[in-house]
Amino acid sequence: MCLLLARMTRKRLDIKRLLTRCQWTHKILFSLGSGPFSTPRRLVILLHNSTTTLFCLSVAILTAYTCRRRKPLPPGPPRSFFTGHLREIPRAYPWKTYQQWSQKWGNVIFLRLFGRDIVVFNGAQIAEDLLEKRSKIYADRPTWAMADLIGRQDNVGFTYYNEKLRTARRLLHSGLGLQTTHGIEPGLGASVEKVAHLFCFLSEFRSSLIYCRHVASVFVRFTYGSDATEEYVHLAEEIAQHTGLALQPGWAVDSFPFLTILPSWLPGMGFKRWAKMAREKFYQCTRVPYLLTRFAVLNDTASPSYVADNLKAIFDGSNPADENILMASAGSIYGAGTDTTAAFLFSFFLLMTVHQDVQKRAQDEIMSLLGSSRLPTLEDQHRLPYIEALIREIHRYNPVVNLVSHSPLVDDEYEGYRIPRKAWVLCNVWSMTHDATLYSDVDMFYPERHLDFTATDPRRFTFGFGRRACPGVHFANAHTFLVISRVLALFRILPPISPDGTEQVPTVGFTSSFASQPLPFTCRLQVRDQELKDVL
Repeated sequence: MCLLLARMTRKRLDIKRLLTRCQWTHKILFSLGSGPFSTPRRLVILLHNSTTTLFCLSVAILTAYTCRRRKPLPPGPPRSFFTGHLREIPRAYPWKTYQQWSQKWGNVIFLRLFGRDIVVFNGAQIAEDLLEKRSKIYADRPTWAMADLIGRQDNVGFTYYNEKLRTARRLLHSGLGLQTTHGIEPGLGASVEKVAHLFCFLSEFRSSLIYCRHVASVFVRFTYGSDATEEYVHLAEEIAQHTGLALQPGWAVDSFPFLTILPSWLPGMGFKRWAKMAREKFYQCTRVPYLLTRFAVLNDTASPSYVADNLKAIFDGSNPADENILMASAGSIYGAGTDTTAAFLFSFFLLMTVHQDVQKRAQDEIMSLLGSSRLPTLEDQHRLPYIEALIREIHRYNPVVNLVSHSPLVDDEYEGYRIPRKAWVLCNVWSMTHDATLYSDVDMFYPERHLDFTATDPRRFTFGFGRRACPGVHFANAHTFLVISRVLALFRILPPISPDGTEQVPTVGFTSSFASQPLPFTCRLQVRDQELKDVL
């Protein structure tokens, strides 16, 4: 009845007339209750019914008034009553579909999936206005029941905004800050030179285990002070796949969290058995190396590392952080850094194979500055503007993480639309880096667009927003600069040779995974400077 009356009031029913009718109803009920055939009990029932009616009317009027004051939800494509936009949301490359929808529905799009609110931000200005200027409101992450089941909700990248997260981010900022990054340059440089030495003996480069092991070793040594084994690299790759699957929309448990309490042997509960397996492997990847480092610290045999340095501070009382928070932050360094960095550098090799002119210009810049005397260092970064432009363009051309999630802590409004509290906010990074109002010829790989530094730096989008921006941005920038500049100084990256003797230029294509990377390809590595090779 309340809903019916609320609809009536939404149709601008005259409130005064409604109240007048209620007053007449009272008079009629009173006359009925005080007639010659009335009884006290009948009068009480009638008055009770009248009070209930008035209460319902009051609730209906208040509901209608509130609904009329609330802003409408953002527009979006038509949806099913029960499943919402389940059929409309694509499994592959959803960020491209969202950008296409923005041409019809605008840069703020509302979707619903099994009763769950999803709001897509397609524009850079929206990210600036909401995620940066209102960062406190949008500092939370959505509730991912599936991610929680596989153990990721304690990860810094996925956990909710609370004091534990703030403590973890303080630890990460101190360990991955600009000063720390310059302090560990010798270690980073040695790691890059090691993999470059391996490249000297490779006739072909593939997105292979060798390079994945290099990237993994960089992060494992920095985090735990040890080297990554082949088994550990395989395990990390599997965990990255599990994360990407768990974060895909469409899991019933994300919309119906009560499914988590049902036993796994019931029909349809296969996702729980899969989640248990994924969680055990995640703990194996993050907890085992932490405990080994802790044991080494207690026995005074630990190498310098993020975990070892913080554990020593915790043990001597100079760092009040909790060990569980330290362990979670350490797992985040490896989990968030390894697959994304490897994907970015694979993109570099692919794009250099295809765009030989870009590669030559970058190599000429290095040679004009350094010659064959030495390899580039971080001190050369500001003196190699084309290398910097190249790195920016790789970020822009294919962002590694194309959709970044946030969740508002309270109801918010933007340009006349309401963004519901606890909605799943998806920031379409790919749409921002392919915004024609920010970049010309968005589908062209063209580093020169960044040379005058007037174009928006795409890393403003690719490293996240507001209070959830990547705390390891300085570490990532330093590592990618050293790898790219030193590989270009040492090698020519060429297309593979077909059996008939012609070059086979690979097709540029990228996966639709959580960390988007090139589709499988092959290239040749040819030493271009024998003197620099001898330096290795």
